[in-house]
Amino acid sequence: MPHSQPPAEESRISEQERDQAIHLAKNDEVNAAAPSSPPSSQPSTVPIVPPIQETQLPPLDSGDEEPAVATCFERSTSPGSVLHRNKGAAYEKVGDEGVYRMHRFSLYETASRFYFVGGDVLDQKFRVLKLDRTTESEELVAAEDDIVYTRKEMNQLLNAIDDGNKGSGGLKLRCSTWGLLGFIRFTSAYYMLVVTKRSQVAMIGGHYVYQIDGTELVPLLPASSSRQKAERLSEEARFVSTLSSLDLSRSFYFSYTYDITRSLQKNMIRERKALGKGILRKDNDYHSGMFVWNHHLLEPAARALEDPYAWCIPSNSRDQDVIGTLESIAKDIVSKTGYFRIGDEINWESRTQNGIARTNCIDCLDRTNAAQFLIGKCALAHQLQALGVIADDTVDFGTDVVSVLSNM
Repeated sequence: MPHSQPPAEESRISEQERDQAIHLAKNDEVNAAAPSSPPSSQPSTVPIVPPIQETQLPPLDSGDEEPAVATCFERSTSPGSVLHRNKGAAYEKVGDEGVYRMHRFSLYETASRFYFVGGDVLDQKFRVLKLDRTTESEELVAAEDDIVYTRKEMNQLLNAIDDGNKGSGGLKLRCSTWGLLGFIRFTSAYYMLVVTKRSQVAMIGGHYVYQIDGTELVPLLPASSSRQKAERLSEEARFVSTLSSLDLSRSFYFSYTYDITRSLQKNMIRERKALGKGILRKDNDYHSGMFVWNHHLLEPAARALEDPYAWCIPSNSRDQDVIGTLESIAKDIVSKTGYFRIGDEINWESRTQNGIARTNCIDCLDRTNAAQFLIGKCALAHQLQALGVIADDTVDFGTDVVSVLSNM
């Protein structure tokens, strides 16, 4: 759910409140770090990133197209980048205008935590998601920070986490990603599936659509034991191998700003209604589960996070079982509408049809015809069963009766 804009008098927070807000750098990770200190009189050596003037992505045929592999957050380790809290600073929160969507991510790790750092399309504002890797709980243990950081503030936060974990190896970059597809658990701890490579394949109304070209499965286990446990537990290793054999680099698509799980018609109508009500940002839980192939992977995040779709990207696939889905819908329709039958009222009773099935034009005529055909196939099976011709209420595609129905 979108967060409301805080009142003006609450937009400036005290040093103590700021310490509480940056909870990722406190208690569990930065016990060894020094407490807050007043701003240093020496100028910071953290490089200042100049503002980016261009606010639009390059067109698809441009020579400035983004690389397939995401660049990581460039963290400075200079001594002058110690975490300072400015008492007079006003920090943006999630839900403030223009600081919501993230475009690329860097995955950092310590011995006990993963830190998923997301940046906006201009690479100027950042958020962080903390993932626990010390427990094998049935529920995902994660915490999202609602603070929106500048590049300098994020650099200072990561350095503080690094300082607080020097005794166990510090903070290390695991990989750079274009997004998080979700989480899955087999017999022990969770794994997260991230997009490591992508390519631009389409544009719909100014929204880029990407194809997944590479993924990585990252275990949420302590660094010292993740590989040993995967090898020791044969059943776990078998499940991981099965998932890894799934080729996600073909026919899997996503978009950061456009809902590819719904039709253009539904997206445009919904957006116009939202603009009419003065809503600038739409809710992210609108995606159609029927066309989100990673729906199961998103469920742990949906339970653990307040806004899972801020971090996870619903993905669509061209290879989904459309026929199987339509057959299921057809069975539901026929069970509601029924069919007409004259009975002798002795061996069987008469039945009446209570409605009709109307199919709106889908995205192409072939799929519309397929939907109508499957409804007719389902109704025919019920009628043949009622006549005693077949025992079940289904007919297979390879049978003569389905061939006759196809040619009618």
